[in-house]
Amino acid sequence: MRLVEDTQAETIVESITTQFDSDEINWQQKIVATMTDGCTMEGHTSGVKKRLGELTPQLKYFGACNDHHISNATKHGCKSFDSDTHELKHEYEIAKSKGRNPKALKQFRETRF
Repeated sequence: MRLVEDTQAETIVESITTQFDSDEINWQQKIVATMTDGCTMEGHTSGVKKRLGELTPQLKYFGACNDHHISNATKHGCKSFDSDTHELKHEYEIAKSKGRNPKALKQFRETRF
């Protein structure tokens, strides 16, 4: 698999199509839609979706990935609870030191790579 050298739409499209060609996937006939996180990927004038659409006229546009948007909104919403989570971590450590077996708090993960 070819590594992408930068985050420019042209480089991303070239990397994707080169890999599909290398894997002998008839992507120009098979691809029907893409889902992305937005930003460089969306670009209505020269983004990845626009460029792929020029190569595959049947490509449909369904918007960006809703999971990504929900994750980002949740991440920013959770920031208002930061002080509460620090207090909970302290209480968790106290409970453990007293021989209790509390459940660990789930850590929020981002969708960005």
